[in-house]
Amino acid sequence: MALPRHRCDHVVDPGTVVIHCKTANPWLPADLTKVGIVSAQDVKDHAHGDDLAAGWFKDHENGTGPYKVAGQNPGVDLNLTRNTSWWGRFTDHPVETFIDKFVTDGSQRFIGLKGGDYQLAAFISTDNALSLDKSQFHLVVGNNLWAYPNLNFTLTAPPTNNPDFRAALVDAFDYQAMIDYYKRYATTSNGPIPGWVPGSPNDRLSQIKQDLGKAKAEVDKSGIKDAKFTCVIPPGSPDYDFVGQVLQAAAQQIGITIELNHAPIAQVPDLLKQGKVNCAVYGEASNSPDPIPFFAARYLKGTYLNLWNYNDPEMAKLIETYSAASDPHVQADTLLKISQKLVDAHMDLWTVSPQTVMPMPNSVQGYKVDPFNLINVRIAALSYTP
Repeated sequence: MALPRHRCDHVVDPGTVVIHCKTANPWLPADLTKVGIVSAQDVKDHAHGDDLAAGWFKDHENGTGPYKVAGQNPGVDLNLTRNTSWWGRFTDHPVETFIDKFVTDGSQRFIGLKGGDYQLAAFISTDNALSLDKSQFHLVVGNNLWAYPNLNFTLTAPPTNNPDFRAALVDAFDYQAMIDYYKRYATTSNGPIPGWVPGSPNDRLSQIKQDLGKAKAEVDKSGIKDAKFTCVIPPGSPDYDFVGQVLQAAAQQIGITIELNHAPIAQVPDLLKQGKVNCAVYGEASNSPDPIPFFAARYLKGTYLNLWNYNDPEMAKLIETYSAASDPHVQADTLLKISQKLVDAHMDLWTVSPQTVMPMPNSVQGYKVDPFNLINVRIAALSYTP
């Protein structure tokens, strides 16, 4: 991964490098845990231009981790076996073989977990997780997702290119319905960074809540009458379907008709960026407590994750100000300005920030929710006793 605020000055010895930062940076240790280590010879042998062999590594591996690839069927499953030469330490009852199956339908993942076909299953609805037999399953709960599911509105196609119209959708949304859906394992975020994240300005932002009177006034101000548009939802997730239904019902109360369609999640970014749909259900998470990579990847012109076609030169200046600052007070105030700017744009609708609730068979121990890693499982940390 790129570390834009750091540079590697020199290699001291085969096990030591020196990294210099432009400013004091408390997030450096967290960033370094995300750096993958691979064979330098493979990079040299298989690089094409400046791609650092990224194309080759799509189908090959040669790293230093606790498991190695024994076989794969792209889009179907991935078979891993334990690397007995690993430098680290396994648990007393390690997993010898780990088969990762790609099951896109959340209901099928739940059925497989409940029936014993799967020992781990991610993104199980909270309702399903709480329904499992407590004598056979336990819950692992933690903060992880920033906004899931999240609603995004394009800025380039009518009617959502109208800022008052977007504001009306944000104010009409039923946030309490989302809290209830997650059985209160969730909170409402006032902005892009939920309150549990270190340094979040969430409590300094105005509280986001449903206000139908304000929403109706904003629709009138927009001058748009009898509006109708499409919101696209990735299939296979009860959570995504539910948030689409909440949006549809809320919009109907202020005279807006929303059609809900499904599209593969890989197609969603391009559909939104190209203005083929006005709205998409997506998810937000961050791989680091450092907020700058999160903002830079999403809210700067031309970046892949800029789903809204957002273009505000002031945003780039604020990101640079935060990165260059060493005074924590300057950083905090700048982060508040960034968050407030995104709140005021009304292109995001942060429906809820749910906790990750993972139902685990009692035969599996050692699972922990990593606050800054969407894929939480650390196979080498698991203890499995069938």
